[in-house]
Amino acid sequence: MDDFVDILIDGGANGANGVGGQPGYDQEPAGDGKPGSYDKKKHQCIPPTGGDDGKPGENGENGQPGVSGGSSCDFIFYAMQINSAQKVVIHSQAGNGGNGGDGGKGGKGGNGGNAGKSDTKCQETFVTGGKGGNGGHGGSGGAGGAGGNSGNMSVFYTDYSGEGLPVQCLCVAGAGGKGGQGASGGNGGTGGFNSDGTFAQNGISGLSGDAGAGGKAGSSAEAIVKQVPAPV
Repeated sequence: MDDFVDILIDGGANGANGVGGQPGYDQEPAGDGKPGSYDKKKHQCIPPTGGDDGKPGENGENGQPGVSGGSSCDFIFYAMQINSAQKVVIHSQAGNGGNGGDGGKGGKGGNGGNAGKSDTKCQETFVTGGKGGNGGHGGSGGAGGAGGNSGNMSVFYTDYSGEGLPVQCLCVAGAGGKGGQGASGGNGGTGGFNSDGTFAQNGISGLSGDAGAGGKAGSSAEAIVKQVPAPV
């Protein structure tokens, strides 16, 4: 024989998890610089131009919040006869909140263009290549959903065994869902070549997204338990 009889009263459904955010898009490399040239008609040099700067990567989307858990129903009256050597536990479990979705990763910044080369007939001119684009920021995680509230419970019972066997009632609130994780930022793009063979400045990596806040636990009511005498 079991030590107790466990009776579950109408648990609320758990909330759904939030959807994760989409990652940001990487950017394409920027255009190279134009080479220098010699204009024979004007008898002058056209200097080279530097490469374009890389474009920044797009930011990742934030994760969606989790859905709140369902509350358990009120359980107002329960007429019970106890005539066996068993402990009776009656509990009402509310649903847990859903977890927040994770944030999406930030996109990579575009690479900077290379500097143009000078024409051999023209005087060498230092030209800087394009700077790499900054990486996009990672999306933040969604907040966790709130746990459901427990319903009220009032239980009245009669002990026909005469042993004063206990009846325990539990009103259990739902736990809050976990917040989603923040995603990492995208990498910065690579700087292009300068005309002297060195690299231009690389882009800065994007910031990581913040983690979502956890959902709040639901509130729990106090159960009312009362033993009533058997009718005469």
